[in-house]
Amino acid sequence: MEQVLDGLLEYGILGMWTISLLASKYHADKKHGEQMDKFHEEYTHRIESLENEIEGLRKDIDDKNDKIVEQLIELKHKI
Repeated sequence: MEQVLDGLLEYGILGMWTISLLASKYHADKKHGEQMDKFHEEYTHRIESLENEIEGLRKDIDDKNDKIVEQLIELKHKI
């Protein structure tokens, strides 16, 4: 009988320990997932901002190139 009680106590403690580990892992995984979602959102926003900045720079370059071409055409007509 004593062995049965010792076995139940041992398995009860192991069971509680296992449940505690599983709960801890669940919460750690959940927190990690939330952090990954946050990082993904932040980097997506940063990438969109950089894409907009690059598009603005390209537009500026195109505008400057258009002006240069116009100036070259004017010079050609003058010559």
